[in-house]
Amino acid sequence: MEIITKGTSIEDLKENLIFESKEDLKEVLSMIAIKKKFQYRVPKSDKKRFVARCIDEKCEWYLSVRVYKNTTMYKVCTYKNVHTCSLEFSNPDHRQTSSHLISKYIQNMLGDPKVEYKTNEVISDVKRVLEVTVNYQKAWREMQNARDEVLGPASNNYGLLPSYCHVLKKNNLGSMTKIMKNSENIFKFLFVAYGVSIEGWKHCRPVIVVDGTFLKAKHGGILFVACAKDGNNGIFPLAFGVGELENNEA
Repeated sequence: MEIITKGTSIEDLKENLIFESKEDLKEVLSMIAIKKKFQYRVPKSDKKRFVARCIDEKCEWYLSVRVYKNTTMYKVCTYKNVHTCSLEFSNPDHRQTSSHLISKYIQNMLGDPKVEYKTNEVISDVKRVLEVTVNYQKAWREMQNARDEVLGPASNNYGLLPSYCHVLKKNNLGSMTKIMKNSENIFKFLFVAYGVSIEGWKHCRPVIVVDGTFLKAKHGGILFVACAKDGNNGIFPLAFGVGELENNEA
């Protein structure tokens, strides 16, 4: 018996194939459906059995998979690879093109955080690689899944702030930083003033302007900037801050 491990790509299923998990089976099946341009439904799926049929109820295509002995692996018991369905069931927005599945095809595009990968580019790449059309919402979800897979969840970056502030003050002498958390130990505010900005304030006009702008990332918030005018009437940044809302407490 052939065992299919995670990440293995195969052209088609066959009886007696064994998958390490149900998720591996579903991923392989979805890729086969996309490549062969058919869609399927799952009338039964539990801890012991997985059954898939063509989206056309009159079609003879059929797959039955069961748990292999007393393991967590799944074995293909019955596979009737015959399609008698009509082309009217073909849909360019393929139901098997899940965000999780397609995100794997765009992860390499997110390896460089300096490169901005836009949703419209995701749609174009999915069309080129998989020959499937996805809508904007699904493409956006694919991009988020891929970004979390490659760069890690955005929420993890908040845990790096203390280390960032420590290195900043070590390498930029005179810098000031402060992190505030709420009663549940969740990030609330961040303040950063570079040492060179503090030193440069001595040569600025004694007027400070504070403004903020909305952060459009997943967790939102406000980015605050304190500026002054230098001797050449140029804008001189003094400090930065991140907060939940634009209010007096921030």
